[in-house]
Amino acid sequence: MNTKSLRALYFVFALIISATVFSSCGKNVIQSDGLDEVTSENETLTQIVTDDNGETKVVTVESTTLDETTKNDEKTNKETKKTSSNTEKSTLKKNITLTSGLNSNDVSEVMEYYKLVAKKNASLKMKKNLSLVSLDCKQVLIDGKSDPEKLEIGMNVFDKAARLGLKIASGKTTFPGNPSALRVSDWKNAKAVNDGTYTTITVSVTPQKDGYNGKEFEGSCGRSMQVLAGFDTAMESLSMMTADFEHGDVSIEYQNPSIKLKVLNSTGELVENSCKWYYKTKINLNRLDATMKVMKMHDVHLEKSIGVIEYSVTY
Repeated sequence: MNTKSLRALYFVFALIISATVFSSCGKNVIQSDGLDEVTSENETLTQIVTDDNGETKVVTVESTTLDETTKNDEKTNKETKKTSSNTEKSTLKKNITLTSGLNSNDVSEVMEYYKLVAKKNASLKMKKNLSLVSLDCKQVLIDGKSDPEKLEIGMNVFDKAARLGLKIASGKTTFPGNPSALRVSDWKNAKAVNDGTYTTITVSVTPQKDGYNGKEFEGSCGRSMQVLAGFDTAMESLSMMTADFEHGDVSIEYQNPSIKLKVLNSTGELVENSCKWYYKTKINLNRLDATMKVMKMHDVHLEKSIGVIEYSVTY
């Protein structure tokens, strides 16, 4: 295959990454009231009784036959304790509002406040930036053949095309993710610090790993800040190429995801130049077979190819 055709090939694979980026414009935590029902096996008790003939006997009875009044008293005591506990919890619950500010290390409390802030600032224009960190293509076979010299040439073109695509995909955006759909399990930890004027929120988001067909607003990172729509979406615009993702080994990892916001307490508005959403995207093409048309149809086989992209939204 000539150099021109090889360049075209790598440009297409750059488009797979960039077109995917273009679309990027655990167990549930169950909280209880802290009270457990206490259940024990039936106990054996003895009682002294006198029959109609005046004879005294010692008999054995099951605890389940105890006087119903005693049982009712015990049930009433339990319900009273439970009600008292719930009342105490209700009294201790923080009153979180948009303009209240917040001091907390509790993920659920910080998330509740974050959702209020997100709704307030939903229409703000923010800056999205996508940059290529690294690109490593270990093995590419074109029509069953390998050519290391042309591979190096193609990689240079691939690198430039990918960087161009990412630059074009960067730009203006609005509040990231889908805050209203956030779950407590989406965040590993979160902290809010109120200094009296501003509340600063720092969040460590739970890392996410998708297959080739991820969804933009699904998963911990998707709900927190949006992720790639998957390779299927990118391929829709590439009529010259098809790829067998279903039988390949392709994945996308979202690493070190984090959020940091600074909020003005009096209004709930974000403070400019003090807010950032971030993760590192690792695209793994461990094994993939594809076909593409450059003058004629060609079979392409990729192995151990990795692209790393940094994603951030700032305000």
